[in-house]
Amino acid sequence: MEQTPADFGTRPVPPILDRATHEQLLALRQSRRKSPGGRRDANVGRQYLLTGFLRCWRCGSRLGGITPGASTVRPHYRCPSRGAGGCSGVVVHASHAEQAAGDIVLTRICAPEFARSVDSRETALAQEERAMTSLVADALMGRRPGGGSAGLWTDAARIDAGAWEKLKETLEATARSGPTELASQTLLARQRRLCEVGQDLRPRWPGMDLEEQRAVIDSVVDHFVVQAAPRVRNRFTSQRLTPVWRS
Repeated sequence: MEQTPADFGTRPVPPILDRATHEQLLALRQSRRKSPGGRRDANVGRQYLLTGFLRCWRCGSRLGGITPGASTVRPHYRCPSRGAGGCSGVVVHASHAEQAAGDIVLTRICAPEFARSVDSRETALAQEERAMTSLVADALMGRRPGGGSAGLWTDAARIDAGAWEKLKETLEATARSGPTELASQTLLARQRRLCEVGQDLRPRWPGMDLEEQRAVIDSVVDHFVVQAAPRVRNRFTSQRLTPVWRS
């Protein structure tokens, strides 16, 4: 029996592909998306290692990673526009900056002065802890902070107001003098670990994932100041990145 177009319009047409196959092919097509120039765009989905770590030399704004639409333009970090709080004063190729930053951090970790810095700050933190422990112990044992004979407690139930104020002022001044004790201990523990494994990091670095690399950078560097580009175009040097160490 001959079928007419009307017959086809009333019957459900079975799908050529099942849903799972369709989604797989769609994902494959997206991964092979081509740029306007006709070549495959390798920058699709690119992640930026130094997001939050780069600052403009001129205005101090944080540089953001830019994935260009044109295949002829390389991924880069750029200072925000004036309307966004920046000055558009500096641009640096992402691959150049990321390679240089990794080398700067790995060199710092293996340098003797890094270990000495960790040792010095661990000693200072231990001294602060002992001083605070002594201060609280003096108060609990009935000795006035600062060495006087009168204690925090005038008897079993009453507090000496002057001693209490002295203790309170000392504790508040210590708390305001720097980062919290817990934060300092955490940072120093991470840096001590890097001192122990520093020589092994460089060969492992290319195979580490983005978050692992960022954790290492964050343990060593507060940020990098990106200097102005040299007069010679298309020439990058690591001197464009000035590290501000976490020490």
